[in-house]
Amino acid sequence: MPRKPEEWADEYKHVTKVFGPRLLDIMEGMTITELSVRSGVSTSTISNWIQGRTVPDIVRLFAISNVLNASIDWLVGLDDDDAPQRSPSYHQ
Repeated sequence: MPRKPEEWADEYKHVTKVFGPRLLDIMEGMTITELSVRSGVSTSTISNWIQGRTVPDIVRLFAISNVLNASIDWLVGLDDDDAPQRSPSYHQ
């Protein structure tokens, strides 16, 4: 039987706790404004993620993952391996 939305509370808290720090880690050398321009996600939304106020929806998560060349599993804390390396195509 599928789980009810309220049964996902622990997973949501985990993603909220993990996503912001991991995003900052992989953004090293890139500003929020640069990430915003490259991903099409507003700076205020990215700031809210970093501060743990919200988490991305699947479309924005996919955009961020592609821009930063990071797996979605790593970004949301399902994979605890070391941070992926940013694509060499990114120029500061």
